[in-house]
Amino acid sequence: MTNLYWLQNWFFEQYIRKNENQCSINISTSHQNKWIVEIDLNNSEYHNFEMNPIINKKSEFNWYSIEILNHKFVGKGDPSKLDLIVGEFREFIGKQKTHFSIIKDYLISGVFNEFLFESETKDRLFMHYTKEESAVQSIIKFGFNFVFSFDRTTVEISNDSVDLIYKHDRHKSYGDWLLIIAISKKVYLKYLEILNKISNTDATVSEILSEKQFYINEEGDSVYTLHHKFVKGYINYKEGTIVKNPEFYSEFDCDYFLENIKKIK
Repeated sequence: MTNLYWLQNWFFEQYIRKNENQCSINISTSHQNKWIVEIDLNNSEYHNFEMNPIINKKSEFNWYSIEILNHKFVGKGDPSKLDLIVGEFREFIGKQKTHFSIIKDYLISGVFNEFLFESETKDRLFMHYTKEESAVQSIIKFGFNFVFSFDRTTVEISNDSVDLIYKHDRHKSYGDWLLIIAISKKVYLKYLEILNKISNTDATVSEILSEKQFYINEEGDSVYTLHHKFVKGYINYKEGTIVKNPEFYSEFDCDYFLENIKKIK
């Protein structure tokens, strides 16, 4: 996620929380050919937070400065520093959420971090929230059901604390139990390449990695079941609980997946 795209989402999040735009952002330039980024934090949850001023000047054409002044984030820099300044604000917000906003929330603790991202280099990682532990227990045994699109009910994550906290804050209202899914990048790419060679299909890789035939529910929607071996386990981010799936294997592959390919042909 780029820094400017993140800033847009963060601003929208403040709007939703307050039901009105109370957190103003001003990005401008001056006659001295410099960027000026001012973000008013007075009406936000960060209004009392502070930071040490940062001044980095290597030359007239390579410099930036950042400070919190009167509850306002103020960043200035040469014409090439807009993305860097916004990135510094993003890091500032991430640190505040880490140390102040997340109370009794173990998601970003060292133990959770290792469980979540130990296989990041070889796997694509997703999370899904539920309100009942019985739901995640059932998914470990019987697979993960989803309707329409796997992407609509899961959130892909990476080992970026700011991005993780942002996504967690947006979705944790769906429940305290957090299911972790890991699909080998190698397996994912294999079936993506196969699907790309098939014309006139909108099937997705997650639909192919199903352990049983899809079915139509009472609303007339197609329900798919991601194989339970791709479920790494689940956590309770308020209690600090970690439960691992003993049958988890992110590189799992089988002939039935190829049969699913034949069915869509």
